[in-house]
Parts: sequence; structure tokens; C-alpha cells
Amino acid sequence: MSIKEPMNFVNNILTKLIQLRPLIRIVRTASSAMPNCLHVMRADDVIRNAYDACDSYDAYLYKINV
Repeated sequence: MSIKEPMNFVNNILTKLIQLRPLIRIVRTASSAMPNCLHVMRADDVIRNAYDACDSYDAYLYKINV
């Protein structure tokens, strides 16, 4: 493993989090405005779903490159 690989991994995570910020803000605003609404996802659910999607995507890319 080269030194560049961990830095690329960190940069990828930061890029994904920056891309998720507007969505997280919308979900937090909606959940605070409508706390009794069953259709509002909590911000941590959105983050978990996004991480799961990123993990499966990254795992697929890892399989292709190995």
C-alpha cells in the first residue's frame, strides 16, 4: 500500500460528505418542522444510507481493480 492510497481514501470520504451536506440540511429542517410526520427520515438514517451506498460502490470498484 502506498502513502497516496490512504490520502485518496480520506479525500474521497470528505468529498462524499461535502456532497451530502445539502441533503442533510434539508432532512434536518424537515424533521424539526414536522416531528410527528412518519415519512420524515432522520439525518442519521440518511447518512447511514449514503455510507452504505458508498461502501457497496467502493467495494465493487475494489473488486474490479484487484
